[in-house]
Amino acid sequence: MSVLGIGTDIIECLRIAKMIERHGELFLTRVYTPHEIEYCTARKAATQHYAGRFAAKEAVLKALGTGWTRGIQWRDIEVRKLTEAQRAVRDQIGYDVRTASTRLDASRTEVEAANLGVSLAREGVTQAQDRFRAGVANNIEVITAQDELSRANDNQISALYRYNQARADVARATGQMESLYAN
Repeated sequence: MSVLGIGTDIIECLRIAKMIERHGELFLTRVYTPHEIEYCTARKAATQHYAGRFAAKEAVLKALGTGWTRGIQWRDIEVRKLTEAQRAVRDQIGYDVRTASTRLDASRTEVEAANLGVSLAREGVTQAQDRFRAGVANNIEVITAQDELSRANDNQISALYRYNQARADVARATGQMESLYAN
């Protein structure tokens, strides 16, 4: 990650208090995210917390060099405490692990189904060849069965690919990618 710019800002708490008093909910919902409103409102010195977040948002806009008129809205920037950010990262990791594990289970089932499809297609080729040798079927039936076996093999390869991709996703989500797959 590279630094785009540096921004600083300072604001008087009284100015924010007047904005809240004058515009109320409209000001709050236009400038702050629901999480920020919940956080600040729950604090003893809510105005100071609102002012701090306002100054931080202006500093971000200065650092980006866009100002608030070029597509970035106040609510596009959210100020959170580090502990909240850490909790959010932990929750995201948990979600990634659960998602990867679910995909692994699904792809394992898909491989089993593809293996069964190959087995049935092989049996179909054998039966078509037996019927052809017995003179009760023509070679088109054999070719059709071989084509079905070819498609079943393709499905099996695709299922195995998705299974291995899911295994890699689980390793990545659990932080084991390098230890399992390096060298």
